[in-house]
Parts: sequence; C-alpha cells; structure tokens
Amino acid sequence: DITQSVARIEGERTFQGKSWRLSYSKRFDNADADITFAGYRFSERNYMTMEQYLNARYRNDYSSREKEMYTVTLNKNVADWNTSFNLQYSRQTYWDIRKTDYYTVSVNRYFNVFGLQGVAVGLAASRSKYLGRDNDSAYLRISVPLGTGTA
Repeated sequence: DITQSVARIEGERTFQGKSWRLSYSKRFDNADADITFAGYRFSERNYMTMEQYLNARYRNDYSSREKEMYTVTLNKNVADWNTSFNLQYSRQTYWDIRKTDYYTVSVNRYFNVFGLQGVAVGLAASRSKYLGRDNDSAYLRISVPLGTGTA
C-alpha cells in the first residue's frame, strides 16, 4: 500500500511525502507454521505520521523520522501441546539517527480451566539494540475470556 501525508506546520514549511509498504506471508500447512516477511516499509524524508506531526507542531521535535522498516516473523503451532511459538526480528532505520534492531521471542499456551475455555498464558522476551546498548524486557500475559464466545 501507499500512504501520502501533507503536514502544514504554522510558521514553518509544508512537509509532503509518501510511504510504501509491501507485505508477504506464506503458510506451511503440513508444519502448522507460517513465515511472514511483513514487510518492508520505505518512507520519504518529508513523510510524517500523525505522531511526528504533533511532535513537530507542539514540541518543535523533528527527530526520529523513519526511513525503512524490515520485519520477519515466524509462527509455529504445536497442536498436541495447545501451544504456539513466535520469533520476530525488526530493523528500523531513520533519516536522522542510527538504526534500531528489535528481537522478540514468545510462547503461548491455551487451555481450559475451571469451566472456562480458551484461557491463554503467554511469556515473551524482547531486546532492542540501539547505539550498542541492549534494552531487555520480559512479560507474562494471562488472558481469561469473560463470556462464552457465542452471540
């Protein structure tokens, strides 16, 4: 898809640019897995998202303008275990600052407990690398359905 932005900032110039995105996904039914090259996004130097526009207008902050974003995701379901495994890698480049790399690994388990169907527990760990520094995080997610799932 292609997105165009026109940002007029009072007392400044008008920023006009385009952003292109290409996505591809392949499902491997025999392995119950899929890989997604979710893309590639390229944004021209003068393309602005709404967040960037607001930062420029109200904070006079024109930094962190995205240039390219690459993302690759691998998902594997293990039906016998009611579990899914996910790996994701992304690289974000910018027009005015250095690139950032993101890595995420997660596992999700689905089960029925206390009469509730579809309870999910997930564990994820992620790392971003910027300027040679690692920023690590981990979280545990528990999802409990509030209804029966029927209309």
